[in-house]
Amino acid sequence: MLVKLDVKDRKIIHQLEINARQPITIIGKKVGLKSDIVAYRIKRLEKEGILKSTIGYINFHKLGYIDFGVYISLRYNNQQKENSFVEYLKKHSNVSYFARTGGNYNFIVGILAKNSIALYPILKEIKNKFSDLIDQFDIVTRISLKHFSRKYLIEVEDKEDLPYFGGDLEEISLDALDKNILNYLAKEGRIKIIDLSNQLNEAPSTIISRIKRLEKTRVITGYYALLSPKKFGFQVYNFLVKVGSTDECEDEKFTRFCEKHPHITWLIKTLGSWDYEIGVEVENQEKLQEIISELRGNSSRLIKIDFLAIFDTLKYSQYPFRDA
Repeated sequence: MLVKLDVKDRKIIHQLEINARQPITIIGKKVGLKSDIVAYRIKRLEKEGILKSTIGYINFHKLGYIDFGVYISLRYNNQQKENSFVEYLKKHSNVSYFARTGGNYNFIVGILAKNSIALYPILKEIKNKFSDLIDQFDIVTRISLKHFSRKYLIEVEDKEDLPYFGGDLEEISLDALDKNILNYLAKEGRIKIIDLSNQLNEAPSTIISRIKRLEKTRVITGYYALLSPKKFGFQVYNFLVKVGSTDECEDEKFTRFCEKHPHITWLIKTLGSWDYEIGVEVENQEKLQEIISELRGNSSRLIKIDFLAIFDTLKYSQYPFRDA
């Protein structure tokens, strides 16, 4: 059964997209509701499965990691082996993103590694372990990701960057406490300071100063709401877009187009078999085809668009490592 979102629900969701760590009182002032009503509505969105979680969004480039998008197709349907494959990747300490898809690929896997040499043994292990199940891999290097507001829910203009990753690779030094903080925030972006303090046996003032440092150095680029659009009648697609040139002006124009489009919710620049991945959320196939036409009309350099339906997000962790 689909859940109907009213205007206040949509405004709350928008505020959680901008900054999921905002105090309830601040969200209440922005959406015109008392804080206890906002808290109730957020709990209801969670209970209904619309709000899956809130996460601290970590720019792993600042930690020296690259996101490799691995697209996997299977040889045949063997449910027992597929279940084993799913559980293995969900627990893998380098897998940040894992989704079941429909189209030319059965799964998308985001793997964090320092470089392609470090990626090699990870892929080799996966291939060897599931050689009788996996048909082929396609791999792209993800250069950057930008999130955009769901303007199909509420008409707004993004006046500041939503959580993102990208930029030059760095190796910002983290100690055990930093890593533990990232570990918690990557799972629960709205965790209270006092709860984090108790969990890590550190003073609240220490926790606050560490989080501020992680934000200032852009290790944490924001706090984001993970939603399940299917719950309110929208299907998520990942467009794989190939273009004929990488002209900087054209790239900026394309980025602006995606940012302003009400149904485009993320844009990833990639290096590999395609040049962009675009997140699209629509209510029907007609709207999907309309957006494909709009993309083609917006850019003369566009060569090819493939798309995958994202059926289920199995894992989403910006800090999956076990060294915390």
